[in-house]
Amino acid sequence: ALGVLEEIGAAARALAPQIRGALQDADEDVELASIDALIKVVGEAASSELVQLCSSSSRKVRIAALHGIGALGLEEGAEAAAKLSLERDDELAQAA
Repeated sequence: ALGVLEEIGAAARALAPQIRGALQDADEDVELASIDALIKVVGEAASSELVQLCSSSSRKVRIAALHGIGALGLEEGAEAAAKLSLERDDELAQAA
């Protein structure tokens, strides 16, 4: 369903609250798809959510959030990215 939202583009903005809600899903795959959809549908307005997701307990979620911050060129994420770049996880540090 989230993949369909990505293709709808601007028309999907009305569904942004549901996408944001899916960021809290217990299923990591749903959460990752939600991050991707949020980036594509909401864009820069997703900065606060992406920064918050950099503190997720899920490594994959942190990496996806960092990629989103980078893709959108969000200055708000610079501090979170700098912090995560110090992690002892090469993939996570590289994403930061």
